[in-house]
Amino acid sequence: MRISPILSVFALALLVLSVNASNRGAQEEDVFRPIGVTMWVMSKCPDAVSIENFFAPIFSEFGPKYLSPELKFIVNDDKGVISSMHGPTELEGDKYQTCVQTHVGNTEQFMFALCMDQNYTSIPANVPGCLAYAVPNANSRALVEECVQKEAITELQLQYGVARLLGVKWSPTIYVDGVRVCLWHEKDRCPIGTTKAEWTEYICNLIEKKGGELPQPCH
Repeated sequence: MRISPILSVFALALLVLSVNASNRGAQEEDVFRPIGVTMWVMSKCPDAVSIENFFAPIFSEFGPKYLSPELKFIVNDDKGVISSMHGPTELEGDKYQTCVQTHVGNTEQFMFALCMDQNYTSIPANVPGCLAYAVPNANSRALVEECVQKEAITELQLQYGVARLLGVKWSPTIYVDGVRVCLWHEKDRCPIGTTKAEWTEYICNLIEKKGGELPQPCH
């Protein structure tokens, strides 16, 4: 499987930053909690693919010490029957990405999604290769596969309920630390901005407000 340069850079940067964060944590207590960036998406939505690739270099630069990406899914629930706007193949993508987050982690979920984004119209045919890439541990992959068969629909039903409570209807809708900050497809409803520089400034301001030490991207 051919991996795009942006995905390779994202994976390498997160590995280095994770090791550095672990080393610092062994030396001193770290009380800063990463800023949660939750994106409500659909796995085969072109706008979702766009926002995930937009955020990839930002997450790489800040790393898991400062940012925790999470994908949640906008689905339909018709009397207990879960479906997705772009059809059954998209629902499979939603299920796999949900289960990677549940059983492996947020960072791996985002890596998995970025891999699938490279050819998102072929979802779920690209699941095996991307799953092996983002989740190299065979036991963890087995947990994901079991989750897809037994747990995913229940989890997506819960996400449907949360989305209804929040009024989330459009992919992508972005929340930062639980606050809705952007409807990406409507530029006038994304006051933070739509450039990397604007989001970097916004994140740096949040880190400072939370009492965190400003990382390199903020200097």
